[in-house]
Amino acid sequence: DLTPTVFYAGRPSQARPFRNNLSRIVTNQTLPENFRRPIPLPPEARCPAHGAILQADAAEPPLEGAVSGACGCAFPIRLGIPRFVPDGGYASAFGLQWNAFRRTQLDSFSGTRISRDRLTRCLGGSLEPLRGASILEVGCGAGRFTEILLEAGARVFASDLSNAVEANRANCGDHPGYF
Repeated sequence: DLTPTVFYAGRPSQARPFRNNLSRIVTNQTLPENFRRPIPLPPEARCPAHGAILQADAAEPPLEGAVSGACGCAFPIRLGIPRFVPDGGYASAFGLQWNAFRRTQLDSFSGTRISRDRLTRCLGGSLEPLRGASILEVGCGAGRFTEILLEAGARVFASDLSNAVEANRANCGDHPGYF
C-alpha cells in the first residue's frame, strides 16, 4: 500500500492530520548507511508544547513510528527522525534544495574553512567551550555548522522546519554525539 501514513501531531483532543508526503519511495536499500542505524532518542527530548519527556514506540527508535509524551502528544518518526511540524509550507523548498545539494556548504566537502571560521568568530574566537556541551541547533539545514560543532566535541540535537534534517543526518549522523 503506497498511501501516505497519517499521524496526528499534538494533543488527541486537538488532533490535526500530519502526512508523510515523501515525493519518492525510499527503501532500506537506497538509504545512506547511517540511516539504517537507529539513533537513540536523547534524554533531553521533550514535547515542544508541554515539556513532557518523549519516548519512542520501541526500545530502539524505528525508521517509521512515533514518539510520544505522557501529556498525550505524539509526533511521527520518518526515516528515523522525529518530526515536530507538518510537511509543506514555505520551508519545504529549503528541504528540497538541501537534499539535492547536501554537501555544498560543508567545509569537509569543499576543502575550505568558511563555516569553521564563521562559527569560531561568532563564538568569540574559540570552539573549545563547545567540548562536552549539549547544543540544540535550530535551522540545521544540511549540516554546515553541525559538522563543526560535532568535531569540536559537542553533542548536537539538529532540528529544522524542513526535511533538510534528512540531508543533515546523511552528512553528520555517523558521529556519536549526533541526534
